[in-house]
Amino acid sequence: MSHFKMPPWAAAPSPPSGATLVPYASAADAASLSSPLGPPVAVGARAAYTLGRDAALADVPLRLDAADEAAAAEAGVSRVHAAIVHHRDGRAFVIDLASRGGTRLAGAPLGANRPAQLRDGDALGFGALPGAFVFRSGGGGGGGGGAEGAGGHAGGGAGAAARGGERTAAPANNGAAAPPGAQAAAAPAAPAASVRASHLLLRHAQSRRPASHREPNGATRSPAEALRDVQALRAAVLRRVAGGEALGEVFAELAAAHSHCSSSKRGGDLGAFGPGQMQRAFEEGAFALGVGEMSGPVHSDSGVHLILRTG
Repeated sequence: MSHFKMPPWAAAPSPPSGATLVPYASAADAASLSSPLGPPVAVGARAAYTLGRDAALADVPLRLDAADEAAAAEAGVSRVHAAIVHHRDGRAFVIDLASRGGTRLAGAPLGANRPAQLRDGDALGFGALPGAFVFRSGGGGGGGGGAEGAGGHAGGGAGAAARGGERTAAPANNGAAAPPGAQAAAAPAAPAASVRASHLLLRHAQSRRPASHREPNGATRSPAEALRDVQALRAAVLRRVAGGEALGEVFAELAAAHSHCSSSKRGGDLGAFGPGQMQRAFEEGAFALGVGEMSGPVHSDSGVHLILRTG
C-alpha cells in the first residue's frame, strides 16, 4: 500500500471524540482489558489515521516493541497497513489497506478496502503481530429512557457482531474513482431508522443496580468475572449455531435462563425502538448490528450484555 485516499464520507469528529487505540501484549489481556502494554494512542481528533510499521509514513506505528520494525515486517505488517476513519455521522470505521498480512476485527479477517464499523472494546489484529490493539470510543452514555432491561444501557460499546460467528461486510463501493496507486474505500451503510433487539445481561458488583430478580441481594461478581461469563455464554451460542441450531432460538433460551434483566421472561426481547429511546451507547451498539447479528460483550452501567438484533 503506497497511498491512502481519504473516503468522501470521512470527516473529523466535532468536537473530538476522545477515541483511542490501546495496545495489549496478548489476546487474553485485550479481552479482559487488563494490563495494557502502553498508553492509549489518540485517534479521535482527525478524519483519519493511518496505521503501519513505518513510523515515517503511518500516524500510528504498529509495533508492540516500538524499536523493532523488522519484527513487524516479518509478522506481515505493511508499511501503511490500515486506517481508522471517522464518518461524518459520528461512527468510526477500520479499513484494511490491501495489507500484506491482513487485518482482523475481533478475530474476523477484513476484506481489503472494505470499511468495518468499530465499536467500543473491539480488538484489532494486524498480520501475525502478537497481541492486539483495542479501540476505545471515548464516548459516554447519553439520555434516553426505556424499560428496566434497556433504559440502563450506558457507558460501553458493542464488541464484534456475529452471524454464526462471522462479521458482516460493508456495502459496495461508492463509485468514487481512485488515482493510480491509491486505494478507494467503500461507503458504509446509513443507520437504520429503528431496530428490534434482544439482550442478555449479567450484572456485577459495580453495576448501577446490582440487584436483580435472580440475585435480589445484589450481584457480587466482579466486572471481569461478568465479562468472562458473558464470553462463555457467547461461545456457547456460537457452538450451538455451528451445530445447526437457530441463533434466535438459542439466544432466547440462554437469555431466559441466565439474563439478570426482567426481559429474560421474553427471551431477552426488548421490542422495537428508535433513536433517542435508549441511552446512547446501547443504542449505538444495537443500531450498528445487521438483522440476525449478535454482538460481542457490551459494557454498560447495568453490567455486561450480549445484543441480538432481530428486526
